[in-house]
This record gives sequence, structure tokens and C-alpha cells, in this order.
Amino acid sequence: MKKKTAILVDAEWFRKILRAELSLPPAPVPSSVSAAKPRPFVITADVFYKNACLVLDSSEEELYRLFCYDSEPFANQLIVSTQTASASVSITAADIRFGLEQKGVDMRIGMDVASLSIKRLVERIILISGDTDMVPAIKLARREGVQVCVIQVGTRGRLSPLLIEDADIMRTISPMP
Repeated sequence: MKKKTAILVDAEWFRKILRAELSLPPAPVPSSVSAAKPRPFVITADVFYKNACLVLDSSEEELYRLFCYDSEPFANQLIVSTQTASASVSITAADIRFGLEQKGVDMRIGMDVASLSIKRLVERIILISGDTDMVPAIKLARREGVQVCVIQVGTRGRLSPLLIEDADIMRTISPMP
């Protein structure tokens, strides 16, 4: 009998690793944007989904659901450096930096790991994330009798020894374009 399995994906971590592993060409530059501006590599939904599904061992696992976690869109807030001495000093471009950070993804993943485990909705959880903040959730899942599998993505998606140590299974996938 196949194990009912949930796949939980930290989307930003996975996209970043896929971009590096696949060395995809830059996205096309719209004519309204300067061609001198560097463009990020694009991971399409199709490539993202296809690679997320690579983690499933269909001979022994039945997919319950694929959960994808991402942060809120950037709120266009700028942070002014505290190095500016006083209001009389003019602020230059070097004094301003973007305050981009991912918020709440780890907490949402951890809550779903706990919920899936405690409610016994799945027998195995496959975690696609390199974040060691997941260790307490992994430990809880295992205490509840749910197997946890962590995924290394290619050569750039190296996992922390802490994640590997607390998981039941570690798999490596080779990304596909």
C-alpha cells in the first residue's frame, strides 16, 4: 500500500536553487524597459511544478497534496541608512537600500507540518526547503509517527546537516528545464 504523502515547498528557496541549477537564459526584456538593465532568470510555473513532482517516489508514495509557500509581494518600502549624520546632510542613492525579506513562510510551513501530522492526514511529508527553522516541525512530525523526507536539489541546494539528521529520508533530485 502506498504512503499518503504531502509535498511542502518553500517557493523562494526552490526557485533560487532551480535558477542556479538550470542556468536558464534571462527573461525577455520588454521594449519599454532598458536593455541595459539585468533581468532575473525566470522559473515558469510549469518548470516549478515539474521539478517539485520529481521528489515523489510513485512506486511507494501517493500524492495527498502539494503545498507551496511564498511571501507577500514587496511593499515598496525603502529603508534609509542610519549613517546619515543629520537632516542637513543630503541623502544620496548610497544611503538608501531596499528592505526585501521573506516573512512568515517558515511559520506557515511549520504550522502545516504540525496540522498534517497531528490530524494524521498523511504518512509522509516531503519538505523542499533548506531552512533549519524547520527542525522543530520535523521533530514534531516524527514524534507523531509521520516520516519526513528532505530534498537536496542538485549540487547547489545543499542541505544543512541539522535537517538531514532530523529527517527519516534524504533524496537528491536533478532539476529538469
